[in-house]
Amino acid sequence: MGFDPVKFSLRGKLFQLMRLLPYCERNYNLIELGPKGTGKSHIYSDFSPHGILISGGEVTVPKLFVNNSTGRIGLVGYWDTVAFDEFAGKKKTANKALVDILKNYMANKTFSRGIETIGAEASLVFVGNTSNELGHMLMHTDLFEDLPVQYYDSAFLDRLHYYIPGWEVEIIRGEMFTNGYGFVVDYLAEILRKLRTYDYTQHYQEHFRLASDISTRDRDGVNKTFSGLMKILFPSGEAAKEDMEMILEFAIEGRKRVKDQLMRIDTTYPDVSFGYTRLQDNSEVSVKTAEEKQHPQHYYKKPEKHAPNEKTQSKKPVQEKFTDPQITEEEKFIRAGENARLEFKSSLRWNIIAQRIDKAIEHSLLKTIVAFLNSEGGTLLIGVEDSGNILGIEIDQFPNEDKYLLHFGHLLTEKIGNQNIDQIQSDLKEVSGKKILRVDCMPSSTPVFLKGDGEEFYIRNGPSSVPLSTSEVLEYSKKHFR
Repeated sequence: MGFDPVKFSLRGKLFQLMRLLPYCERNYNLIELGPKGTGKSHIYSDFSPHGILISGGEVTVPKLFVNNSTGRIGLVGYWDTVAFDEFAGKKKTANKALVDILKNYMANKTFSRGIETIGAEASLVFVGNTSNELGHMLMHTDLFEDLPVQYYDSAFLDRLHYYIPGWEVEIIRGEMFTNGYGFVVDYLAEILRKLRTYDYTQHYQEHFRLASDISTRDRDGVNKTFSGLMKILFPSGEAAKEDMEMILEFAIEGRKRVKDQLMRIDTTYPDVSFGYTRLQDNSEVSVKTAEEKQHPQHYYKKPEKHAPNEKTQSKKPVQEKFTDPQITEEEKFIRAGENARLEFKSSLRWNIIAQRIDKAIEHSLLKTIVAFLNSEGGTLLIGVEDSGNILGIEIDQFPNEDKYLLHFGHLLTEKIGNQNIDQIQSDLKEVSGKKILRVDCMPSSTPVFLKGDGEEFYIRNGPSSVPLSTSEVLEYSKKHFR
C-alpha cells in the first residue's frame, strides 16, 4: 500500500488493511467515517484497476445497477469495488428508490428493475467525514449522525459488515510512506481479485465458536471480515491460533460497532452478547469496542437527540443537558469525554502501574500541552483517568497544594519556556470532593517546542498528540502560524 509498517501500531496496520477487504471479499459492505486527511478515499481511487470511486451525490439507479432503456448493467456488475466518496453530510439528499435498491442488493447480492433479477459481486464502500468528536457523538447522538437523512435508516445500516472508526486512523504524513521495495500495485490487485473466490471462514471454526445469540446478519459480517483479513495476512490459510483469535476479535468489534449504534437509533433491536468461546477449554470471551472501553459512561446511554429523519425534522430541537447550575464546567467536560481539544491525565508524575514517580508521565503531559499550543488550543484535566474516574492530585503524593503547583510551574518553565507561559492558565478545581488541576492552553502564534535531549514538536491529531519531523514542522508552520 506504500506505507512504512514501522510507523504504525498493530491496530493502525489492521485499519489500513481493512480498506483492502472489498477487493478480496465478494459483496462486502464497509463504512469508514472520521476526520479529514486520513486517506479514506485514496485506496479506492488509485490502488486497483478493479475498483471505482464515485461522488456520493453523482450516482443514479441506472448508473449503479441497470439502465432500463438500454439494458446496460451498471457499476455493480462491472467493478469489484464501488466506493462512495464524501458520503456523509446531513444536508445531502439521496433518491429514496436508490436507497431501497441498495438495501436489497447489500442484503441479497441481487437487484431487480423490471422482470429480471440480476446478481452481482461488487463490494460497496462508504467513506465520509465526521463533524464532531467521538465523545460528542456518544454523548449526544450516535456514530452515524453525519449521514444524509435517507441513509440514516436502520435497515440500510444493518447491512454494513464493518465500521472503520476513522477517529482512530492517523492523519497521513509524509514520513509514513516507505522508501523501500513493495509489490507492484497491479500485481497485488490481481492477487486480491483471485482471492475473492475463496472462503477462509472455516479456519477459525476449528478453534472458536461465536456466541449463540449473535444473529445471522451479525455472524455474516464477522465471518466475511475474518475471511478477508485472513486472505491478506495469511493467504496460505495457515496461522497460529493466537493470530486467528486476534483477527476474530477485530472482526467482531467492527460489526459490534454497527450493531451497538443501531440499538441507540432503533430501540426495537434486541441486546446481543458479542463474543466467542475457545473450544480448547470452553472459556468464553466478551468483545468490546475501543470507544466502549474509552467512554463507558456514555457508550450505553440513549442519545439526547437523533440525527434528523422524516419524522423528526419538523420538531423543535432537543435542548442540551447540563442546564443544572450545580454542575461545574469541569464536570461537564468529564461527562463529555476526551476529544481533540480536551484530554485527561491520571497524574502529574506518578506511574500508577509501577507505583513510582516517573519522568515519562511528566513528558506525556507536557507533550499534550505543546500539541494544544501548536494547534487550536485545548484543556487538560490532571487527576482524571481516561474513563472519567476522578483520582485527584493526591495521587502524586506532594506534601501540599503549593508544592504541587510549584512543581508544575517549574516543569512549564524548564521544558516549554517562559516565553509561552502567557498562553497557559492553570488552576485547581474541586470535582466530586477531590481537587484536580485544570490547564487551559491558548493557540500560540509561533511554534512551541518541548525541550529535552533535543527539541520536539507536537500537534493534535484527533484525540492524540503526534510528533512532526523537521521538514513537516517547516511545512506546518508555513500554513498554521502567522
